[in-house]
Amino acid sequence: MPFSFIILTYNSSSYLRGILDSTLEIIGEQIKAGNAEIILLDNDSSDDTLKIADEYKDRIITRKSGGNLGYAKGINKAASFAKGDYLVVVNPDAKLEKFEFDKILHVFENDQKVAAAGLSIVDFEGKLEETCGKFFDPFTFLLYSFGLESLAQIRFAGKQMQKVDFISGGFIVFRKSYFQQLTGYDEKYFMYVEDMDICKRIQNKGYKTVFLPFGLLKHKGQGSSSREFAIVNIYKGLVVFFTKHSTPLGLLYVKFLLRIKAVLIIFIGKLTGKKDTVGAYIKALQAIS
Repeated sequence: MPFSFIILTYNSSSYLRGILDSTLEIIGEQIKAGNAEIILLDNDSSDDTLKIADEYKDRIITRKSGGNLGYAKGINKAASFAKGDYLVVVNPDAKLEKFEFDKILHVFENDQKVAAAGLSIVDFEGKLEETCGKFFDPFTFLLYSFGLESLAQIRFAGKQMQKVDFISGGFIVFRKSYFQQLTGYDEKYFMYVEDMDICKRIQNKGYKTVFLPFGLLKHKGQGSSSREFAIVNIYKGLVVFFTKHSTPLGLLYVKFLLRIKAVLIIFIGKLTGKKDTVGAYIKALQAIS
């Protein structure tokens, strides 16, 4: 079986039918032909996610995580059930618009160095998301810390097939054998930055990460998390990343810039009365102290 589609859910009832219906519409014939499967792993939802998933029990494989494992660990667990040679990780708060089986398979089968491929994601207004990126260096992290990352094009929207440093985990295809060789996502990350980390480890192994314009996902964004949750876990994730992939001095530099960024945003937030933003960055500071 070539492809195993993996959908990790957590209180996803409000948009679950959207991702399942659209995915089944695109790949339903491939499932019937034995070329694909859909694995839904639920991360201990307290809403009607599992009840809705049960409506699709004849077309998808549903598993329970046994607790809220977080994103990285949840994807790893879901991948352990997969029979396909390639893992297609798809965010649940989305709709699948396109997946060109033959073209994607051709890329992987004709270049054994390709370990992962990112596909196109658009928001619900049709704007391409910046799903490709370059690994940070000291200068680009400085720009990132002060909201100037666009000047260095740290993230960009892919439009043609190309080799990239990293890709968004929201819509990504992994060669399963390499994913297993790398032991999947690093479970030190609860959610966020785990995609950059695995792409860095792919590069360290001498493999490739590419962008392919052969799939399209329409993505709502932050369907399973709040802005505060995202800010705190991005801060945590960046510290884990640079602890692993930088020098002690580099880590000190990154933590210093993250603290400066947080302090500035807290100061401005207090002046402008943005209590939620202030609270989020206070928690982010506490998370990396």
